[in-house]
Amino acid sequence: MAQNDMKNSSKRNDKLIYSIFNNRCIICWKPADEINEIVLRSRTKNAFDLKNCVTLCGFHHWEYHHNGVTPQKVKNMQNRRKEFLYLIGKDEYV
Repeated sequence: MAQNDMKNSSKRNDKLIYSIFNNRCIICWKPADEINEIVLRSRTKNAFDLKNCVTLCGFHHWEYHHNGVTPQKVKNMQNRRKEFLYLIGKDEYV
């Protein structure tokens, strides 16, 4: 994928995001129900950048947002995203 394809756009490419993560929750590997922006839309202009998106099951999406998204939660999710992509052999999206 070209680097330009991964840059921010005003519209999220849900089909591509689910495909990148094999339709799996990056935490528990169950089928993904939702796409989550790691850094909240209200906190960044790059919310729809592919490097800011992950797929989660409903529970883990709720858990991420429960009691607020803290800097530590953001860091943990970014690290988990990288680990997951390496595990499934999609290093090009790290």
